[in-house]
Parts: sequence; C-alpha cells; structure tokens
Amino acid sequence: MRASKIDEVGLVLLGSELCAAYRRAIPDAAGSEGSRFVSRPLSIATKRSLARHLSQCADSASIRRAKRAAARVVEYSNSLMETVLSLALSLPIRLGGYGLPAPKLNYPITTRSSMLGAPVTRFADLCWPDQRLVVEYNGERFHAGQERVAKDSFRSNDLSELGWTVLAATREHFVSLERLDRLAEQIARMLGMRLRWERVKPFSVRRELLGKLMSGELPLV
Repeated sequence: MRASKIDEVGLVLLGSELCAAYRRAIPDAAGSEGSRFVSRPLSIATKRSLARHLSQCADSASIRRAKRAAARVVEYSNSLMETVLSLALSLPIRLGGYGLPAPKLNYPITTRSSMLGAPVTRFADLCWPDQRLVVEYNGERFHAGQERVAKDSFRSNDLSELGWTVLAATREHFVSLERLDRLAEQIARMLGMRLRWERVKPFSVRRELLGKLMSGELPLV
C-alpha cells in the first residue's frame, strides 16, 4: 500500500508498528486470524533506520509526508494499547492529540529491589526520564493472574522508592475521554507544561483519533 493512500495518523501507526515488539497476526489456513496482534522478540525497524531509509528516497510529496510521520513514531512498544496511549498523548493537537512530548516506551530503570540487594532492571511502560515520570498501562490487569498483579505492584513500589512518580492508565481512560483528559493534564503538569484547553480539539475529533488508533487499521485518505 502506497504512503499516499494512508493518512497521517495511519503512517505514524504503521511506523510505530514497524518499531514495536508486536506485529499483525497472519490468518491461518481457515482464514481465522484469532488475535490481531502477536508478540515478536525484536522490532524490525527503529526511528533512526526509518529516517535513514527515507533520507535516501527521491524527494516527493509522499516522501515528505512519510518523513513528517516518521518523526512522530514511537518505538519499543510491547502492545497496541501502549502505542495508542503514547500517540494519543503525543500527536499534535491538529490531529486530535494532546501535543505532549512523546514518552520513551519500555524504558529500563535500575532499582535496588533484589532480596540480595543486587541491582534489578525494571522496564517502565511509558517514561519521561528527565522528569522521572512513569505511566504504567494496566489494561490487562483485571484478567491477569495474581503473580502478574504482584509483579506490577512491586515494580511501581520500587520506582516510587527511588523518587519516580508513577501514574496508572487503564482501558477506562479510553472509554471516558474525561478520564483521559485528566491523565493528560496530570502528565502535562508533571512535565512542567500547561495544556491549552482552548486549543485542544473537541470530543468528536479526539474520539475519532482514538477510534483510528484502537482499530489497528491503517486509515486511508
């Protein structure tokens, strides 16, 4: 599919998927796809490799569009919902996002939580390292086993002990835009920013953006 046929949000979503630790599932012989996305051990691209490839392409309107989209890609996501949350927060206001700085995904942080006192590396879902701010996406927590819930709690406690601010996000933040607004406002304040609500797009535009991102499809122009 040509880049000229995919809208700007779709290009960012496609680039983020190429730079993620998940991929689209391949339908089986019976045509049943099952889960739309499956994990993979490594991403097949990075923002740097995308930029390098695009820099080698002949200049055209489509390549310029692709370069603008590549600059907004988030990398190292472990799931579609991590990608959705990151892009909802960081895409520009004109596209229905909040225009916040993009977080680093699955960012390694060394803690001192080992029973033997040895360093342990924790991976923060969404992280703004300079402000020591972490957002943990707990969308599957309700369905997770007690062991997973305990590990998530231990990780949050370890980060808090080291002076990190840890916020939680769930699927409810995507059901209620008021909750997502509140989360975005909290993040902005902790980043030393102020959301200019007079510039933020109305509910209908932001809901449309979330629909595009959460569908996992590539929106066409």
